[in-house]
Amino acid sequence: MLSEVFLTTLSVSGFAFLGAVLGVCYKSKCKTIECCCIKVVRDVDGEEVIDRAVIDLTNRAPEHELT
Repeated sequence: MLSEVFLTTLSVSGFAFLGAVLGVCYKSKCKTIECCCIKVVRDVDGEEVIDRAVIDLTNRAPEHELT
């Protein structure tokens, strides 16, 4: 029988792989994605505007530096 450690490692690896696949799908610029019986139509232009705004906010230099 499989040990708990092996099952935990296997499940964590599976979720990590699924997360990586979803990350790649999010970063892709495809407007239509079809997999098996699932079809997703996205507005990638709107997502790009949001991503740029988040990048601009995180890259902004702080107004006052603590010393």
